[in-house]
Amino acid sequence: MDLGGARTIRALQLAFVDHQSDLFLNDSTVYTRFRVLASPDGSRWTTIADLSGETRDRANPYIELPEPVRARWVRYDHIRSATPNLAISDIRVFGNGDGAPPPTPADLRVRRDDDPRNAFLAWRPVPGVVGYNILWGIAPGKLYQTY
Repeated sequence: MDLGGARTIRALQLAFVDHQSDLFLNDSTVYTRFRVLASPDGSRWTTIADLSGETRDRANPYIELPEPVRARWVRYDHIRSATPNLAISDIRVFGNGDGAPPPTPADLRVRRDDDPRNAFLAWRPVPGVVGYNILWGIAPGKLYQTY
């Protein structure tokens, strides 16, 4: 996976799916083993996550790295799965880019619905932004819900 430039990687998450697995067991034989490697240049690789000894069934393993890693390339090396077909629906790389974060959108408007459980939000879009995280909760210091 090419991250498009050197980035600081802090965590990874993989999503394995059942593709023609014909596996209906949930026992000690059901697990996936793999490694994840990273490279600054596509030729020198370092293992950043080693689950080659994994014995648990983890359909969506989340791996927080002990230390941040700087890399442009990320590679998955498969070792073992209980199913005849390896199927990965998603590989997520969590970390930080090098640029400044975009500004908070201006002109936030909230309109309550007739149903008090609903609210409609609108704001002035920030140029170049592809998504927004909306946090809410029961008090300003308790914004534990997100969309």
